[in-house]
Amino acid sequence: YGIVPDVVTLGKPMANGHPVGAVITRREIVDRFAVGTVFFSTFGGNQVSVAASMAVLDVLDDERVLPRVVEAGDALRGALVEVAGRFPIIGEVRGVGLAVGLDVVRDPGTRIADPVAARAIKEGLRDRGVLVGTTGAAGNVLKIRPPLAFTAGDVPVLVLALEATLAAAAAR
Repeated sequence: YGIVPDVVTLGKPMANGHPVGAVITRREIVDRFAVGTVFFSTFGGNQVSVAASMAVLDVLDDERVLPRVVEAGDALRGALVEVAGRFPIIGEVRGVGLAVGLDVVRDPGTRIADPVAARAIKEGLRDRGVLVGTTGAAGNVLKIRPPLAFTAGDVPVLVLALEATLAAAAAR
């Protein structure tokens, strides 16, 4: 998207459940902290959490997880765009990697949010073995975030469940 942040903070998944966090920034920002700033962290440097973090980062690199996420995400969004073309209740498909949002709308022309339908679709997907969430100010965005083990080969499972759910909703 052409945006380069000054600072990025992260933590929760970084050590596969162990308490850890990180701050990523540019060298010139870090250098400012080296002069005249006292840094203190109550729980900083937990060796077990640091080792867990390093192991997670090694797996991400060794198993080429990020390129697979890009490939699977592209395949997923492409398939979902096709589904949206057949079911006008899906107003927009957007996302990056495996983080995908589907706007559920009453009418594709007005794009008025339909949180009731979004909730019903979420429940229909759950009944078909696919877990998604809902989000957004109106609660009408289906939040699809499959695990990092999800591959392009798994896309049909999710898409078939969504198509069946949308077809059942349209038949009512």
